Amino acid sequence: YKKKMNEVRVANEIKEVKGKFDEMVERLVRYKEEHGDCLVSRTCEDVELSKFVKNIREKRARLRRNGNEGGEILAKGKHISLRTLTAERIERLDNIGFAWIIGTTKEAWISWEQRFQDVMEYYEEHGKWPTQTMG
Repeated sequence: YKKKMNEVRVANEIKEVKGKFDEMVERLVRYKEEHGDCLVSRTCEDVELSKFVKNIREKRARLRRNGNEGGEILAKGKHISLRTLTAERIERLDNIGFAWIIGTTKEAWISWEQRFQDVMEYYEEHGKWPTQTMG
């Protein structure tokens, strides 16, 4: 009986954490609808969302530094937390346009796709690739 009750408790905790992550993603989507981007700042009125975004960005940066681009793979018995970044969670955030890396201002952030488009246009116009010193 005790083992079964513990399994139920753990399942409920996992549901609660998954629900909290879903809630934060929904809040991020609402933020994007209101502001036009996912560049949630530290001074955002929604302090909880701001902390969530900061922690998720830091977690992804830490994973990348350790050579892990695809997300965390949970070991057997390890429970998912709000900060756990699985491949599925990374994909969900990517799909809404989450900014993993931000500059000091909104204008400083240029997506990889935009930068690639700029380079292609430069090549078409000048017949050569831009130098690294051009940005």
